Amino acid sequence: MNWKLFYELTEIYTTPLDVLWFVFAVSYSYYRFKSFNFFYGIIGFLCVFSFHLIVNMHNNYMDYKNAKDEDGYKKKVSTIGTNNIPLTTVRNWIMGLSIIPLIASLWLVYKTGWTTLIIGVICVGIGIFYSFGPRPINSLPIAEITVASAIAFFIPLVYIYLGLNDRTIMQWSIIGEVLLICLPNMLIFFSTLLANNTSDLTEDIKNGRHTLVYFIGKKNAVSLYKIVWITAAVLLPVLSILHIVPYTVLLVILMYPKAYRTIKPYLIKQIKKETYFAALKGVNVVIVPSILLFAVGVAINF
Repeated sequence: MNWKLFYELTEIYTTPLDVLWFVFAVSYSYYRFKSFNFFYGIIGFLCVFSFHLIVNMHNNYMDYKNAKDEDGYKKKVSTIGTNNIPLTTVRNWIMGLSIIPLIASLWLVYKTGWTTLIIGVICVGIGIFYSFGPRPINSLPIAEITVASAIAFFIPLVYIYLGLNDRTIMQWSIIGEVLLICLPNMLIFFSTLLANNTSDLTEDIKNGRHTLVYFIGKKNAVSLYKIVWITAAVLLPVLSILHIVPYTVLLVILMYPKAYRTIKPYLIKQIKKETYFAALKGVNVVIVPSILLFAVGVAINF
């Protein structure tokens, strides 16, 4: 398998998000606890990064294997089909890439406790069952919120837990606080997944996938998309007033006009190859500055 195919199957271009969540976890840990255990944190980051690639490859494998649209999706859309990659080759790559991160993850569980295992199982489980089984998550109306939670909440949470020097302080109140801070980004990711499924509605129906968009319709899905973005923007001042995030995060609001201009093509028409990437770019316009400004605010306070 050459680099081009590996790049497409693993969707490695999505992994910068792992770096952002790690930056956020370090920033939050210094903001809340004044410390971070980089040894365990970096090993955890490498495990998450590896599993991210493996899960993406597995999802591409299962999407191709389970696709009912032989002439459309399998032959013209799927990387596996368009490049005539044998399924055994993809399966062997998945199994081979899993060995080292699996061993490293079990070692982390041994050193840091069962909480690491629980959060890890939730994240990996969502990744695997996103496209695996008789009713995979990507065929259900819970697909958007489930994946958004895994990406924007559980992954940062496991980084934060691994970075604790005293893990007994990880109480429900801390988990709730992390959830509140992650909520704006969770909503933005939810909206992106909603945009993806809105653009893929016809293809999803052909392949037996009934996501939230299938039940509420395209028009309502676009309306929900707008509401979610507005809610995420309103949450930022609230979190600052409550002193849950540094005041610097408020500056993210200045990015919303640019974000609106970026996602506007998607709001006009929902076509995967023409406008979905506008919705995808809108995520970066907001999430990247929000995490960086959080880090800046922590550095100033520290």
